[in-house]
Amino acid sequence: MIDLKLASVRVFTGPAMSVILKDSQIKLTNSGGVAVDPTLYDPKTFKNNVWDWQLGGGVDVGPLVLDVRYEWGLSNVSDGDPKKVGFVNKGNILTFSLGYNFCNFIYNMI
Repeated sequence: MIDLKLASVRVFTGPAMSVILKDSQIKLTNSGGVAVDPTLYDPKTFKNNVWDWQLGGGVDVGPLVLDVRYEWGLSNVSDGDPKKVGFVNKGNILTFSLGYNFCNFIYNMI
C-alpha cells in the first residue's frame, strides 16, 4: 500500500479456512476453569474445517515484518448445541506476528 525507503505498509482482507489435520481429544472448560461434563457434547459434532474472514495490516521495517489481523468466524465450529457445551460455535481471533525477512538479508550479502 505504501512503500517508503525505510518501511512499507500493507493491508489485507479475505477468506481463510482452517482444517483439522489430526484428531485429538477435546477437553472443554467453562469460564471458571471447571471441566464441562463430557456427556453433554459429542466430539463427532466438531467439523473438520471452518471458514473465517480476516482483516489486517502490517509493516516491514528493514528486515523486520510486523502483522496484526482479526479473524471472524463465518461457519460454526460444531453442530452441537452451544447452550449445552458452554461455548460459542464461531471463533473470533486476534493474531499478532513478528518475523524476519531472510530474503533481504541474503540479497544484501550477494
